[in-house]
Amino acid sequence: MIKKVIFICTANTCRSPMAEYIFGAYLKSRDVVDIEVTSAGLYGDGVSRIAANTREVLERRGIKDITHVSKPYIRDDSPSVLFVCMTRGHAQNMGKAKNIVTMFDITGADVDDPWGGSLADYQRIETALQNALPLLFDYVTSKSNKKKKNDK
Repeated sequence: MIKKVIFICTANTCRSPMAEYIFGAYLKSRDVVDIEVTSAGLYGDGVSRIAANTREVLERRGIKDITHVSKPYIRDDSPSVLFVCMTRGHAQNMGKAKNIVTMFDITGADVDDPWGGSLADYQRIETALQNALPLLFDYVTSKSNKKKKNDK
C-alpha cells in the first residue's frame, strides 16, 4: 500500500517540486489524506530554493505556502514508498528497485527539464503534469488499494 509518493528530478528545484505541489493539491481536492507527497533530487543540495518560474507557476495556480528547499534523494526500499522519476534517466541513476516508476511509464513521455528556460517553458511542464494527473492518480491509488497475498 502506497503511503508516500516522492517525485524525483535532477536538483529538486523545478519539475519535482512542481509535481509535488500540483499532485498534493490534486489528492487534497479528492479528499485523499493518507498519502504523503514530497520530492527530492538526485543532486538535491539541501539549501537551494525552488526556481523562480516554478514558484510563479504554482502561485498562479493558487498555491501560496511554498516553503520548498531542495532535498537529496535517499534510497528507501519500503513498499509503502513510491518514487516517481521525471525521466527514465533519473530512474537509471537510482538503480533497480521495485518502488521506482517513471513519468514515461505512466504517461508515455518524460518530463523535460525547464531549468534556465522562460516562464512559458515552465508552463509547458505544468501542462504536462496537469495532463498526467488522472493517470498518475489512477496508478498511485491502484497500488494503494492492492491487498497483499495474505490480506483478507
